[in-house]
Amino acid sequence: MKKAPYDLHYQQSDLFAEPLEELISFFQALVPRRTIWDLGAGQGRDALRLAQMGHRVFAFDISSVGLDQLRTKIPPHYQESVSCRQADIYRLPIEPSCEVILMDSMLHFYKRDYEKESTLVHRLSNELRPDGLLALAIVSNPRTKRALTDLKDGPWNAWSLLVDQQIVHKSSGARYEFLVLRKEDQ
Repeated sequence: MKKAPYDLHYQQSDLFAEPLEELISFFQALVPRRTIWDLGAGQGRDALRLAQMGHRVFAFDISSVGLDQLRTKIPPHYQESVSCRQADIYRLPIEPSCEVILMDSMLHFYKRDYEKESTLVHRLSNELRPDGLLALAIVSNPRTKRALTDLKDGPWNAWSLLVDQQIVHKSSGARYEFLVLRKEDQ
Protein backbone atom coordinates (compact mmCIF):
# COMPACT_ATOMS: atom_id res chain seq x y z
CA MET A 1 0.00 0.00 0.00
CA LYS A 2 1.38 3.43 -0.85
CA LYS A 3 2.38 5.92 1.82
CA ALA A 4 -0.73 7.49 3.34
CA PRO A 5 -1.09 11.29 3.60
CA TYR A 6 -1.52 11.10 7.38
CA ASP A 7 1.69 9.10 7.90
CA LEU A 8 3.60 12.40 8.12
CA HIS A 9 1.02 14.00 10.45
CA TYR A 10 1.11 11.02 12.79
CA GLN A 11 4.79 11.65 13.53
CA GLN A 12 3.24 13.82 16.26
CA SER A 13 1.87 11.48 18.91
CA ASP A 14 -1.75 12.02 19.93
CA LEU A 15 -2.24 14.47 17.06
CA PHE A 16 -5.96 14.86 17.71
CA ALA A 17 -5.70 14.93 21.53
CA GLU A 18 -8.35 13.37 23.73
CA PRO A 19 -11.72 12.13 22.43
CA LEU A 20 -14.79 14.33 22.35
CA GLU A 21 -16.51 14.09 25.74
CA GLU A 22 -19.99 13.90 24.21
CA LEU A 23 -18.98 11.07 21.91
CA ILE A 24 -17.54 9.10 24.82
CA SER A 25 -20.63 9.79 26.94
CA PHE A 26 -22.93 8.52 24.19
CA PHE A 27 -21.03 5.24 23.83
CA GLN A 28 -20.73 4.85 27.61
CA ALA A 29 -24.54 4.90 27.84
CA LEU A 30 -25.04 2.63 24.82
CA VAL A 31 -26.23 -0.80 25.89
CA PRO A 32 -25.93 -3.50 24.93
CA ARG A 33 -22.30 -3.10 23.93
CA ARG A 34 -21.78 -3.16 20.16
CA THR A 35 -19.35 -4.05 17.41
CA ILE A 36 -18.02 -0.68 16.23
CA TRP A 37 -16.13 0.02 13.03
CA ASP A 38 -14.02 3.11 13.67
CA LEU A 39 -13.33 4.36 10.13
CA GLY A 40 -10.35 6.68 9.88
CA ALA A 41 -9.29 5.60 13.38
CA GLY A 42 -5.82 7.06 13.01
CA GLN A 43 -3.91 6.86 16.29
CA GLY A 44 -7.00 5.49 18.03
CA ARG A 45 -8.20 8.38 20.16
CA ASP A 46 -11.66 6.74 20.30
CA ALA A 47 -10.95 3.04 19.74
CA LEU A 48 -9.21 2.25 23.02
CA ARG A 49 -11.72 4.19 25.14
CA LEU A 50 -14.62 2.37 23.44
CA ALA A 51 -12.98 -1.00 24.05
CA GLN A 52 -12.48 -0.11 27.72
CA MET A 53 -16.27 0.35 27.92
CA GLY A 54 -16.81 -3.19 26.63
CA HIS A 55 -17.44 -2.50 22.94
CA ARG A 56 -15.66 -4.60 20.28
CA VAL A 57 -13.76 -2.15 18.04
CA PHE A 58 -12.35 -2.59 14.57
CA ALA A 59 -10.04 0.35 13.92
CA PHE A 60 -9.57 0.98 10.18
CA ASP A 61 -7.17 3.49 8.70
CA ILE A 62 -5.06 3.81 5.58
CA SER A 63 -2.10 4.93 7.70
CA SER A 64 0.07 2.12 9.06
CA VAL A 65 1.87 4.74 11.18
CA GLY A 66 -1.31 5.72 13.07
CA LEU A 67 -2.41 2.11 13.52
CA ASP A 68 1.05 1.09 14.76
CA GLN A 69 0.83 3.84 17.38
CA LEU A 70 -2.60 2.56 18.43
CA ARG A 71 -1.32 -1.02 18.70
CA THR A 72 1.38 0.09 21.16
CA LYS A 73 -1.28 1.67 23.40
CA ILE A 74 -3.52 -1.40 23.68
CA PRO A 75 -3.00 -3.12 27.05
CA PRO A 76 -2.75 -6.93 26.88
CA HIS A 77 -6.20 -7.44 28.44
CA TYR A 78 -7.82 -5.42 25.60
CA GLN A 79 -5.99 -7.12 22.72
CA GLU A 80 -9.14 -9.11 21.87
CA SER A 81 -11.34 -6.00 22.01
CA VAL A 82 -9.45 -3.83 19.50
CA SER A 83 -8.50 -5.03 16.04
CA CYS A 84 -6.37 -2.70 13.89
CA ARG A 85 -6.74 -3.06 10.14
CA GLN A 86 -5.06 -1.05 7.44
CA ALA A 87 -7.58 -0.33 4.69
CA ASP A 88 -8.79 2.31 2.29
CA ILE A 89 -12.24 3.02 3.70
CA TYR A 90 -13.39 4.27 0.32
CA ARG A 91 -13.13 0.65 -0.86
CA LEU A 92 -13.98 -1.16 2.37
CA PRO A 93 -17.28 -3.08 2.23
CA ILE A 94 -19.33 -3.00 5.44
CA GLU A 95 -19.98 -6.48 6.82
CA PRO A 96 -23.26 -7.48 8.51
CA SER A 97 -21.41 -7.91 11.84
CA CYS A 98 -20.84 -4.12 11.95
CA GLU A 99 -23.40 -2.62 14.31
CA VAL A 100 -21.98 0.91 14.48
CA ILE A 101 -19.99 2.97 12.00
CA LEU A 102 -18.00 5.74 13.70
CA MET A 103 -16.27 8.50 11.76
CA ASP A 104 -14.65 11.04 14.06
CA SER A 105 -12.91 13.87 12.18
CA MET A 106 -12.84 11.69 9.08
CA LEU A 107 -15.08 13.80 6.83
CA HIS A 108 -14.42 17.44 5.95
CA PHE A 109 -16.48 18.02 2.80
CA TYR A 110 -13.84 20.29 1.28
CA LYS A 111 -14.79 21.35 -2.23
CA ARG A 112 -12.23 18.99 -3.78
CA ASP A 113 -13.46 16.05 -1.64
CA TYR A 114 -17.18 16.77 -1.46
CA GLU A 115 -18.28 14.32 -4.16
CA LYS A 116 -15.96 11.55 -2.96
CA GLU A 117 -17.02 11.92 0.68
CA SER A 118 -20.72 12.21 -0.19
CA THR A 119 -20.48 9.05 -2.29
CA LEU A 120 -18.76 7.29 0.62
CA VAL A 121 -21.46 8.29 3.10
CA HIS A 122 -24.22 7.20 0.70
CA ARG A 123 -22.53 3.81 0.22
CA LEU A 124 -21.98 3.29 3.95
CA SER A 125 -25.59 4.27 4.61
CA ASN A 126 -26.78 1.66 2.13
CA GLU A 127 -24.47 -1.09 3.42
CA LEU A 128 -25.09 -0.54 7.13
CA ARG A 129 -27.47 -3.14 8.49
CA PRO A 130 -31.00 -2.22 9.63
CA ASP A 131 -30.92 -0.93 13.23
CA GLY A 132 -27.24 -0.08 12.76
CA LEU A 133 -25.93 3.22 14.08
CA LEU A 134 -23.94 5.84 12.23
CA ALA A 135 -21.98 8.20 14.50
CA LEU A 136 -20.26 11.23 13.00
CA ALA A 137 -18.13 13.96 14.54
CA ILE A 138 -17.29 16.60 11.94
CA VAL A 139 -15.60 19.97 12.39
CA SER A 140 -18.41 22.50 12.11
CA ASN A 141 -18.48 25.16 9.41
CA PRO A 142 -21.03 26.31 6.82
CA ARG A 143 -19.81 23.74 4.30
CA THR A 144 -20.13 20.74 6.64
CA LYS A 145 -23.49 21.96 7.94
CA ARG A 146 -24.76 22.16 4.36
CA ALA A 147 -23.47 18.65 3.60
CA LEU A 148 -25.12 17.24 6.72
CA THR A 149 -28.42 18.92 5.86
CA ASP A 150 -28.27 17.36 2.38
CA LEU A 151 -27.62 13.94 3.93
CA LYS A 152 -30.45 14.32 6.46
CA ASP A 153 -32.80 15.23 3.61
CA GLY A 154 -31.42 12.44 1.41
CA PRO A 155 -30.25 8.98 2.49
CA TRP A 156 -30.98 9.57 6.17
CA ASN A 157 -34.49 10.91 5.64
CA ALA A 158 -36.15 7.79 7.12
CA TRP A 159 -33.52 7.24 9.81
CA SER A 160 -33.97 8.08 13.51
CA LEU A 161 -31.83 10.99 14.65
CA LEU A 162 -30.62 10.06 18.14
CA VAL A 163 -28.08 12.85 18.68
CA ASP A 164 -27.66 16.15 16.85
CA GLN A 165 -25.37 18.44 18.85
CA GLN A 166 -22.96 21.25 18.26
CA ILE A 167 -20.09 20.76 20.66
CA VAL A 168 -16.69 22.24 21.42
CA HIS A 169 -13.60 20.05 21.79
CA LYS A 170 -12.26 20.64 25.26
CA SER A 171 -8.56 21.06 24.48
CA SER A 172 -8.54 22.42 20.92
CA GLY A 173 -11.61 24.67 21.10
CA ALA A 174 -12.71 23.33 17.69
CA ARG A 175 -16.45 23.28 17.08
CA TYR A 176 -17.95 19.97 15.99
CA GLU A 177 -21.22 18.64 14.69
CA PHE A 178 -21.91 15.37 16.52
CA LEU A 179 -24.63 13.19 15.05
CA VAL A 180 -25.82 9.69 15.78
CA LEU A 181 -28.46 8.14 13.54
CA ARG A 182 -30.15 4.75 13.58
CA LYS A 183 -30.99 3.07 10.29
CA GLU A 184 -34.59 2.00 10.36
CA ASP A 185 -35.82 -1.25 8.88
CA GLN A 186 -37.33 -0.38 5.51
